[in-house]
Amino acid sequence: MSQDSRDTNAVDAPLDPSLISNHYSWIRTRLSIERTFLSWVRTATSLIGFGFTVFQFLDKLGRADVRPTAPRNFGLAFIGAGILAMLIGWWQHHSEMKYLSKNEFSDIGWRSGLPVFHGPNYLALVVAAIGVVAFVWVLIGY
Repeated sequence: MSQDSRDTNAVDAPLDPSLISNHYSWIRTRLSIERTFLSWVRTATSLIGFGFTVFQFLDKLGRADVRPTAPRNFGLAFIGAGILAMLIGWWQHHSEMKYLSKNEFSDIGWRSGLPVFHGPNYLALVVAAIGVVAFVWVLIGY
């Protein structure tokens, strides 16, 4: 097949077999970064949900005679840890994706036609917003 007869809309994959192998390694690394980020999101969501639930449960139970602010403080600690986990996870994801998009990986990295999905970033934003709302909700005592 001659150079002119190739499909111009095809993904511009490298021809050298060693570069192909490295490209697939790069993709596996990128997907691993996405999985790690989604684990951060899952952990943050769990912490925020647990903190809010514990606050509601202990507050409704109303048996904190010795320390009446204990349910609030306990809930705020978990919600704050969830928000912090979300921020750490987002920062780690952003740093690693920035590293993978460096020029040193241009031979094996991004290709035209490679899907770019920003769903996890949007999900992280929603989880962080829910965490902030829950934090404020518990803080002001609704």
